[in-house]
Amino acid sequence: MPLFGIGKKQRQLACKDAGMVDCKAVFTGKSDADVLRQAGAHAEKVHNLKGSPEMTAKLTKLIKNA
Repeated sequence: MPLFGIGKKQRQLACKDAGMVDCKAVFTGKSDADVLRQAGAHAEKVHNLKGSPEMTAKLTKLIKNA
């Protein structure tokens, strides 16, 4: 049984991996949903992009283990 989060896998997505090559934002969370929530808020605020089912599907494929 992991103690204090040690051994728990985190999920991660870098904005540059989604095509924003000049953006240094990286989103980390306990689940893909956590990462997608952060990335979606960032995309709207910083890049003026609106979320869509297609974008969610694309980003989900880019999420990796941290």
